[in-house]
Amino acid sequence: ALSGEINSFEMEKRYKTKKGEIIWVLLKSSLVRNENKEPLYFIAHIQDITERKKAEDTVKESEQRFRALMEEASDAVFITKDGKLLDANANALKLLGYSKKELQTLDLKTLLHPEDIKKIQTDYAPVNSNEGYAVVESRITHKNGSHIWAEISVKKLKDGRIQAIARDITERKQAEDALKTSEERYRTLAEAAHDTIFIIDKNDTVQYVNSFGAKRLGRNPDEIIGQKRSVVFPPAIAEKQGQNLRIVFETGKPMYVEGKMLDNNNWINIDTSLAPVKNDDGNVVAVLGISRDVTEVKQGEHLSEVLNKINASINSTLDFDSIMQKVVEESRKAINCDTAIINLREDDHWVIGYVNGLITQFSSDTVGMRFSNQELKSSEIAVKTREVIVIQDAPNDASLNMKTVDKYKIRSLMVAPLFAKEEAIGTLYFIYHTDSIDFKPAEIDFAKKLSTSVSLAIQNARLYQAALESEAKKVPDKS
Repeated sequence: ALSGEINSFEMEKRYKTKKGEIIWVLLKSSLVRNENKEPLYFIAHIQDITERKKAEDTVKESEQRFRALMEEASDAVFITKDGKLLDANANALKLLGYSKKELQTLDLKTLLHPEDIKKIQTDYAPVNSNEGYAVVESRITHKNGSHIWAEISVKKLKDGRIQAIARDITERKQAEDALKTSEERYRTLAEAAHDTIFIIDKNDTVQYVNSFGAKRLGRNPDEIIGQKRSVVFPPAIAEKQGQNLRIVFETGKPMYVEGKMLDNNNWINIDTSLAPVKNDDGNVVAVLGISRDVTEVKQGEHLSEVLNKINASINSTLDFDSIMQKVVEESRKAINCDTAIINLREDDHWVIGYVNGLITQFSSDTVGMRFSNQELKSSEIAVKTREVIVIQDAPNDASLNMKTVDKYKIRSLMVAPLFAKEEAIGTLYFIYHTDSIDFKPAEIDFAKKLSTSVSLAIQNARLYQAALESEAKKVPDKS
């Protein structure tokens, strides 16, 4: 400058004040020349830039701290601007498999899953408009082409850059997907089940009921879910249910209970298993229940008891007619039908041997009545097939004799054949006169087993009678 090679210069330098303080100044100097262009002197301008330097130092320190935090962060950190990647920490490079130079050449969209871009743009709109930050779950693309699920928190920095912090949640998403798949399988099984499946929470609210269970109550699932359990069931049933549920909530142990419920206005027997549903802390938050209709099982058990009782009567010392009358009476009560009959085969006719029930109202002298094969077609069918036959809608069944059906007001009937060895000796009838009823499997099984017992009893009675007659012939006439 003194040699005149330059006309001006500026520099930043520090001065020490009279008080001993160090200040930063910006020194600007301009060279003044004479008429011959020779240097004469300098005009200097000094500007105090101490505050600016402090601010710059603060920014520098902040940037250094920011850089340190970026590198120490356990998550991946990216710095972007205008869709370009400016910087990334070591974990970001490790997560995506790129070097920093490679990342800085990429457009941000190339790292995002194509299906997620639109959603991300929508969710990040507040960030771009300086309204805060956003968090979104998205898939990002690894260098090898695989996709990684990440929870990405985005914030706009004061200088306009965008900071994105990505946390790898791939394992969590896989676990969620596995749980979702498991829940879907469970729901599929629950919806396909022919049991009532339900979940009740601690507030006594129905969290879930399957379609089968809702149908039993004459409703749709969405009419029950969210309702208080106590308003879904009649008071007496609801109270008993509540007691059982409280036990499971308090003890945390499963339990098994027997009870009854309404199934489309019909009472049925149910067995219910109640199991506690616990959270991660081991606290019971709900109860899962599975109720199964055991009405037929219970009926089967009852019919088995009745059959044992009837067999005991058959083997007793009672006279044969009393035994047979007891058979029709006890069997009618067991099945709960209107009439039970034992028809006996005599030559080419059917004769009512024993009867109990309403059919006596249609004829003053039922026992001993004779019917042709044409009149009792159902007996002929049972004997021919050697099977128990069931006719639910007798008035509309073309295989029956309509005159007989109309005369005795038969609505539904079940007929079991009676055989002694290979000979048809009779039939066992169970009749409904007032309603069309579909006989249940347990009742059909009961009729089949009972017909075997009755057949044997009739056969033994006939053999006994034949033996008596034979002995009578051997006794000489003393007259």
